[in-house]
Amino acid sequence: PGFDPNAKIHLLQGLRDRFEAAGPNHLWDREGRWNIPHPQPHTWRTEHTAQARPEEALRQSLAYQTRLWTGSAPVEVPLLSGSAFLVRRAAFEAIGGFDERYFLYFEENDFFERFRRGGYHAAVVPEARFFHFHEPRRHPGQDERYQASKELYERTWFPPAGPARAPLPPSAAPPPMEPLRWDAPLSVDGRTVLY
Repeated sequence: PGFDPNAKIHLLQGLRDRFEAAGPNHLWDREGRWNIPHPQPHTWRTEHTAQARPEEALRQSLAYQTRLWTGSAPVEVPLLSGSAFLVRRAAFEAIGGFDERYFLYFEENDFFERFRRGGYHAAVVPEARFFHFHEPRRHPGQDERYQASKELYERTWFPPAGPARAPLPPSAAPPPMEPLRWDAPLSVDGRTVLY
């Protein structure tokens, strides 16, 4: 992993603007041909859309990602990837840093949930690029760690529905759409998207 030579300068500029945290676009390769998606908020509504209307969820996700990959100025976002971002020390300390109960997954979701509730703002700085190399294979215990972190996050931020919590309204039927071609690579701005 590593930053593009000018990435830190761009991220610092993002912090000088109006943001307390700034993150880069993540790429798989130094040639910039393979984008890695930015994390998106995990809520009951996003889970419902992903399960009930997966094609609509994918379209929404691609629209979100395209906005971040093709922007020319910092774009405010609800959370950044925990693999690489800059944050002002005062904001980091004010929210208590990372919660050590999260081993690997959902740590940035929890961090940025507290960050936003503390009144802080984060942005992706499109000019900043970070090369995030990793092996796409599964590691022993990876699924269990993911599930444990997801459950901790959901228990912390989305307690079970009860009398005080109204259920989600039913989703309106989406307009008919052309089916996605799952066998075709997804491309944004000339780069292949890793999904």
